[in-house]
Amino acid sequence: MRKKEEFLRFFSMALSALLSAGVPLLKSLQILAAQQESAAFKKTLEGVAEKISHGESLSRSMEQYPSYFPGLITGLILIGEKTGTLPQNLQKIAKICEKNLTLKLKMISALTYPLILFGLTILGTILLIKVFVPQFVPVFAQNQGALPYPTRFLLFISNLFSSSFFWIFLLLLLAFSIFLYSLIQDYKINLGAILLFLPFIREIVKKGTACQITSTLSIAYSAGLPLSKALELTADILDHPTFQELIQNARLTLIRGEKLSSFFLENSNLIPSYLGHMMAAAEQTGRVDILMTKCTKILEEDLSYLMDQFSALLEPGILIFMGGIVTFIMLAVFLPMYGILHSI
Repeated sequence: MRKKEEFLRFFSMALSALLSAGVPLLKSLQILAAQQESAAFKKTLEGVAEKISHGESLSRSMEQYPSYFPGLITGLILIGEKTGTLPQNLQKIAKICEKNLTLKLKMISALTYPLILFGLTILGTILLIKVFVPQFVPVFAQNQGALPYPTRFLLFISNLFSSSFFWIFLLLLLAFSIFLYSLIQDYKINLGAILLFLPFIREIVKKGTACQITSTLSIAYSAGLPLSKALELTADILDHPTFQELIQNARLTLIRGEKLSSFFLENSNLIPSYLGHMMAAAEQTGRVDILMTKCTKILEEDLSYLMDQFSALLEPGILIFMGGIVTFIMLAVFLPMYGILHSI
């Protein structure tokens, strides 16, 4: 997904620059196709160029590659073709892709260090049990009956790690996990809904998605799309099925003649409440693009603060976990030795 957004951002910015410089559309697409390192992206642009050479419009040609060009993108391209503002709308598309990439990179960067730390903790624990503990096994064997419970448990784990059946079981478990993941992908099970049950993660997902919604609505509306169409196309680019359904229901609410702000306020469990209040102000003034842009800035600041908080809480938690494991191993090793020395 990230590579596709990077491709779309590059494609939109480069095509806008070429068209603004007076290069014909077909020639511009051929130039961009030649620059692609990815065979899939190169083939896609060549396919679009070929269809344009046969007389089709850019938007119609791109619609035939929905996995690379979502509905929002082709919708903005179509508006640009009709109004003569194609280079400007391509810049708006690049801005959408850039905002989506920035949001995802923020989330990834907040999780990367804690996850690396957690992985190193697990690896260090395995090495301690595999290398350090076996050195003391002969000592423990002499006092098997008098060993404290932490030491018995540590020896059990050490023997487990030394068993070939344990590693075969782990490999089978890994294979089953891969199979289960592919099954979830095939049947489109809403795995993302699980994240909405996790206390801190829930707020990050909510504000991150709301930020994506407001920035997309602002750009689509300012490009000339009606609000109902902007909502329809916004739902297409969201990754989370729960929020896709929410925005589709919001569009139906708008079509029925009801206020969009009321719908957002009624669903404050998924959408931040001030988004509903901002939309109410937008409905009164008609300045949806300006107010949604302001709302995006507020959400970006809130999301950045939440991500910093998340990292600040997670890192010491993992360090405490790591310290607890090391302390347990040390106690399990030295408690029986202390007993032996005390008896002497």
